Amino acid sequence: MKRVLVILLSIVLLISTAPTNSQAAPVANRLAGSDRYKTAVAISNAGWQKSENVVLTTGENFPDALCAAPLAKQLKAPILLTGKNALNSDTEAEINRLGAQKIFLIGGEGVISNTVKNKLEAKGITVTRLWGNDRYETSYEVAKYIAENFSISSEMVVATGEDFPDALSVSSIAAQKNMLLQLVPKERMNGALSGKIQALIGEYGITKTYVIGGSSIISNTVAGLFPAPERIEGSDKYERNIAVLNKFNQDIQYDRVYLATGDAYPDALAGSALAPLTSSPIILTAKNPLRSTWSHVNSRVSSIQEIKVLGGSGAVPDTAINAILADTFGGGTVQPETPSTGNQSGVKVDSGSGHTLVVTADGSLWAFGYNYNGAVGKGPFEPYKNPLPIKIMTDVKDIAAGSSHSLAVKKDGSLWAWGMNRYGQVGNYTDVSTNDVPAPVKIMDDVTAVAAGYGHSLAVKNDGTLWAWGANGYGQLGDGTQDNNRQPKMIMDNVKAVAAGSDHSLALKNDGSVWAWGCNWAGQVDGTLENVLKPVKVMTDVKAIAAAANFSMAIKNDGSLWIMGIESLWRQQYQSLHQPYETCQSPDGCQGSGRGSRLSYCGGQNGRHPLGMGTG
Repeated sequence: MKRVLVILLSIVLLISTAPTNSQAAPVANRLAGSDRYKTAVAISNAGWQKSENVVLTTGENFPDALCAAPLAKQLKAPILLTGKNALNSDTEAEINRLGAQKIFLIGGEGVISNTVKNKLEAKGITVTRLWGNDRYETSYEVAKYIAENFSISSEMVVATGEDFPDALSVSSIAAQKNMLLQLVPKERMNGALSGKIQALIGEYGITKTYVIGGSSIISNTVAGLFPAPERIEGSDKYERNIAVLNKFNQDIQYDRVYLATGDAYPDALAGSALAPLTSSPIILTAKNPLRSTWSHVNSRVSSIQEIKVLGGSGAVPDTAINAILADTFGGGTVQPETPSTGNQSGVKVDSGSGHTLVVTADGSLWAFGYNYNGAVGKGPFEPYKNPLPIKIMTDVKDIAAGSSHSLAVKKDGSLWAWGMNRYGQVGNYTDVSTNDVPAPVKIMDDVTAVAAGYGHSLAVKNDGTLWAWGANGYGQLGDGTQDNNRQPKMIMDNVKAVAAGSDHSLALKNDGSVWAWGCNWAGQVDGTLENVLKPVKVMTDVKAIAAAANFSMAIKNDGSLWIMGIESLWRQQYQSLHQPYETCQSPDGCQGSGRGSRLSYCGGQNGRHPLGMGTG
């Protein structure tokens, strides 16, 4: 299961290349942070080095925020988010980076308090609050400010204020075309507000209105209050999004496309200030993209060079992006949310029977492959149609892949597990069922290293104790029994490294001794060919160990590499070695990392024989 060299090559090829098609697949890059506030900051970073102005909206609810994009475009400003009662610290840092001198608050004190306003003014920033008694009056006040201070179009847009997707579908286009955006209720307008809007329309010569949605969303009575209303309709929010893009197709440049969730407003809102800079569309998607979404992308396939994803994988899953790329381009690549740079020596790779785990240099854990038992860690229990890497978690320092389960140790020492749990190998002993686990669950703390076999798991703690759990039919847990164990059990101490074959285990102690136990039919434990139920000492003076399906390896302090068990999986006929066998002594010594599943092989010209036995 430790096919490190082969898997590493496949990972490099997978991540660095995209499937070929008549139209080359674009790369999808994320503009994302760990929350909506940080995502808005990431979007601001992508579009502005400096900005005199910033539009500040609430990150807690959508109504007042929806009308911000046309104002942001006129001010050449990004849209940032804050909480009601305190200025978000990430937002404050971005305001400082931008060197902003003027802040436009959207909404009243019930949306963004004076505490936030006062803190900004204490920094020497001029603050203008645009607000009304409700979301409809607030959108009017924003439209009025734009009309009074900037050149506007003779066309305007009307969208419902009772939900956010329709306004977000059209807001960036309204901004790009200098159109006012007015939010309205479904059935009837407030009389006083209606009069104000009519006066604004007359004063600034607006002669055409685009109404987003059918009469079930905005009634004919309300639509009739605006000049020459033309409806842009669709059966759901995604079809209306596409209908808007089709309507204004001549105004859109499709070389860059922004993709955002249709299930929440903040990411698309912040993106609605960025998209007009390049006349780019914002396409809303469900977590499982609908036909209308990928069909629209497919219809623009010849133009699209880049896809910018607004938000993290919790908002727009990698599976959604992969589905769109595959259906449209025959494949593609999703770049990490925070791409790692520099020295790649920190990359770790491990593989199971049908899935692969990758830790990049920044500590991000990615997984792909067969997911029937939840081994990939992102659910549901089924193989992925497009096996491209999916981000599972961050701050990871070690991994292990069993046949169909996975282990990850985070930098804080916490151990997480998921996947097949038939034998209790996940270790989620608070659940006594044998159900597989489709997403990571925390198992224990203070862990430094892990290993995983076909159905068992091993972990070393900071204090040097070795813990084992899961399948034990061959004695691979080392507790002297052949009973499966659904919870971690301490086996020995003074351990610094572990390794697991399919059904056997190795431990390297601090004194350099190697201990082995479990399945022994090929002599992978000792020379008896009988299963070993408790750890037995097999070697000394060792600095690194590794194990694969039915063989064991060790590097001694003098640099020599030793193996026991099946000689080579590449030979036409298996040949077992029942005692440790020295395979090479290179001038520089064989190299190892000091832990089980990261052992490097000796070099030379042996070609297909990774154990160093044979002439290739």
